[in-house]
Amino acid sequence: MTTTDMNRFVHRILKASTATSISAPAKANNPAHHSIPAAVQRLVHHELQNAKLVYFGEFHSESRIVSFQTEVVREWARCLAAEEEASSAKSSKPRRTRLHLIMEHFSVDMQPLLDKYQCAEGPAFDTNNEDAFDELIRSYKEDYGTEGHDLVPYRHLLELCRRTATNNSSEEEALCEVRLHGGFIPRNHAARLNKECPDAESKRLFFEEMSNQRGYLPKEGDAMQSALFEDGASFKLRGSPEHELLIQSLMRGTDLYSPVEAEEQVTTEEGKGNAEDAESPMSRLYQAQLLKDHAMGYRVTSLMLDHYQSNRHETYPLSSDRYIVIAGFGHLKHYLGVPDCVKGYLRQEALLHPNNERRAAAMDLLLSISRPPLTAESN
Repeated sequence: MTTTDMNRFVHRILKASTATSISAPAKANNPAHHSIPAAVQRLVHHELQNAKLVYFGEFHSESRIVSFQTEVVREWARCLAAEEEASSAKSSKPRRTRLHLIMEHFSVDMQPLLDKYQCAEGPAFDTNNEDAFDELIRSYKEDYGTEGHDLVPYRHLLELCRRTATNNSSEEEALCEVRLHGGFIPRNHAARLNKECPDAESKRLFFEEMSNQRGYLPKEGDAMQSALFEDGASFKLRGSPEHELLIQSLMRGTDLYSPVEAEEQVTTEEGKGNAEDAESPMSRLYQAQLLKDHAMGYRVTSLMLDHYQSNRHETYPLSSDRYIVIAGFGHLKHYLGVPDCVKGYLRQEALLHPNNERRAAAMDLLLSISRPPLTAESN
């Protein structure tokens, strides 16, 4: 199946859910007039409402997919706001819940830009939603220029998040705060592993920069670094045979679901690499893909742990915040890639971190993302 065929297939799946979610132009900036499709309401109320972490694999910048994402985020934020209001009525220590949206489209280095956009900081962003979005696009391209995604289809999603952070939502649409986070290592750095690191020494220097200097990966000596490398001597990133088969299928067009053919291909590549005592081109490409997945997995894990612990000093429960990750489906498919990295990092933090509270936080988060969320029927 070609990419075009797959896009059409996804559109057929989403059509019933998203057809009524596209607002007329005159009402696009008035969320109070927005009607959430029944299919999205069922999805959120029965599957997502009590989930801690949700992954949304996408084809980038497809308008109908982005529309569906926007509806999911809006309805989930609405449900969490209703829970917060109910908690306030019952307790002197009300629960405050935030929804964190981590996007591949923005690098970790772009976090200051996202913060300014959401919090209306500075004259360029202290303006209406339309002008602020235009400034976001300008700065994204001109001041950073590393990622190259088409953000225009995400306008309504990003503006929705901005309204919740600036308390600019209408009274008829009570939503919890939705915080935007950059999720990826910048592309210019991600490409360096494959192009500039032919031997162990160059990789050592590269990963020292990425970890200790730039903070894209766990620092040397951190508990989570135990989940970073499969082989620390050669600086080979941790992956899995299943994930490698997935990446090969995406790069070569091979059938992921024909185990014999796929396993023979991996064996051939590994044998070639051993014979030449060097990495094969496919192995290097796989390591470059793993770098992106590990960086995003570390970003998601760090956000969850840091917010979990910072909330200890506030009046609402520790684990009330929720998280949704939007990335290309190749980074998330079959819970390989980023999801596998998140679990690996939490597992090592729970086992090896010297601080008891940090270990307990990691264990709680690991359990919360490893079990099915509670449903309305099970509460």
